[in-house]
Amino acid sequence: MKSFRGPIALDEQAYALLVSYKRTIEPSLGPSGDLEIIADWGNKAGGTVVRLAGLLHLADAAWGPPEQHLVPIGEAEVGRALLIADFLCAHSRLAFDLMEADPLAQGARHVLAWIQRTGAQSFTAREVHQANRGRFKLSAEMEPLLAPPL
Repeated sequence: MKSFRGPIALDEQAYALLVSYKRTIEPSLGPSGDLEIIADWGNKAGGTVVRLAGLLHLADAAWGPPEQHLVPIGEAEVGRALLIADFLCAHSRLAFDLMEADPLAQGARHVLAWIQRTGAQSFTAREVHQANRGRFKLSAEMEPLLAPPL
């Protein structure tokens, strides 16, 4: 079995792809971003991509000559790692949603259940609040749920 110790470099294209990914994901982590509820997890996504690319690089090199692992990680390995990261992001959003980590999603599910139970075709914000006072103490808590999409 081969043993490896030491840093593995990224080639210029791989580095550029990683920087581009981090720039792309950054806005998603902020307020109203699709990764806002998993921002702590999302902040680690760049590092995860690098580790995955390194593992893919070493796996590819395992069948080559012993010095193959010294070749810098390339754009192809980072690209494959990004595909895995996309899957991990989607999975994390679903997992956090199932754990009910997003209070907005929880509230939306609650209001949706009320709509389905009552069969309401139309309603006012006041009616929703009156029917769901146990869940929403203040009507302002419901505003993000009832606001029209941007």
